[in-house]
Amino acid sequence: MRTLDATFDNVESMCESVRAWNLEFQPLLIGRGILDVGRVVQSEWAGALIGHARFRTPLQQAGAPPPGLVTFVIQEPGMRGLWWRGHDVNGDTVLAFPIGSELSSISGSDFDIHTISVSEEALERVAGLLELELPDSSRRAEVFRTSETVLNPLRARLRLLRDEGLALPQEDITELLIALLPGWLLHSGLGPRPRPTPRARSRAIRMSLELMEAEPLAELSADQLRAYAGVSERTLQYAFRDRFGLTPAAFIKARRLGAVSAMLKRSDGDDATVGDIAAQFGFWHTGQFAADYRLAFGELPSDTLRRARPNVR
Repeated sequence: MRTLDATFDNVESMCESVRAWNLEFQPLLIGRGILDVGRVVQSEWAGALIGHARFRTPLQQAGAPPPGLVTFVIQEPGMRGLWWRGHDVNGDTVLAFPIGSELSSISGSDFDIHTISVSEEALERVAGLLELELPDSSRRAEVFRTSETVLNPLRARLRLLRDEGLALPQEDITELLIALLPGWLLHSGLGPRPRPTPRARSRAIRMSLELMEAEPLAELSADQLRAYAGVSERTLQYAFRDRFGLTPAAFIKARRLGAVSAMLKRSDGDDATVGDIAAQFGFWHTGQFAADYRLAFGELPSDTLRRARPNVR
């Protein structure tokens, strides 16, 4: 994993430091003594680039996104407007750079965006999980709108990554793409493939939940659920999203987080630490676990434990 988190006081140093992007920025406020151009956060893991950029001065932007990858741009709601590749867009519009495209935009002093850059193979895999066809690049929408109920959880997750600087597991990258692709492909004029039969979906859910009751949650994976249920990955993914609004991997993680929370609340009479309890359910990276727990329950696991043990500092 490689990470960049820096605040820049001039455009040249910012363009030189940002990895993978070919950037050429021209400030539009000349002679104003700008001391703080903006902040850029960029991380690379699991074959994806996740970034955040906040610019505090109007800029004419040129260059190119990361080569060989499709890049999505999610704007923060405070942005008032952006001219981008011939489109006049605002904060509720998602942008999609085609592979091999160029950056050409004019931004104001409220530029605040998140970027997700992934391979074509990753898009094809997630489109398959969603029962959607991935069109040729020439037919894909460069701008599309999706609901705030989709955008707000995405922004919350990306802000957490920006602020905490944590690694993003492969299943979380899949979750981000699962949220984005339906609106993007629908705007590109594509509908869903034929869905798995209700009987197949019901069987997949029943057998998956059966396995979760029989086996330790810490040792379960989506692949194990699929193998036990005897269904395809697409059928399993569709069944869980149709029933719970989550992928199988996200469902397992939610169950594991819930089990940790329940044990923390019952731990008033023992000496187990947050790390001990988290490890019982397969959470080994304490920083990532704390961030996921806070996102799920609105507080840190140490806060839950503190309420269970009033005398714990």
